[in-house]
Amino acid sequence: MGSLSAISDYEKRIIAAVLTLEAGNQKEEGMRAVLNVILNRAERKIERIIPVAIKKYQFSCLNSLKRKKNTD
Repeated sequence: MGSLSAISDYEKRIIAAVLTLEAGNQKEEGMRAVLNVILNRAERKIERIIPVAIKKYQFSCLNSLKRKKNTD
């Protein structure tokens, strides 16, 4: 797997939001577990992390959001 430093600040914010919304009421262990799920589903490929994290119905915290494309 490539370095997580290879992802943009925008992508880091997306990951942080998913971790916080999905496991914010848990300790660090819970957030690490969610991150591990994302990495496993992305097959540890950097370019797949964000598509996996925001894929519809993957994480309950995002299910009710309307999706729009990043303009950055």
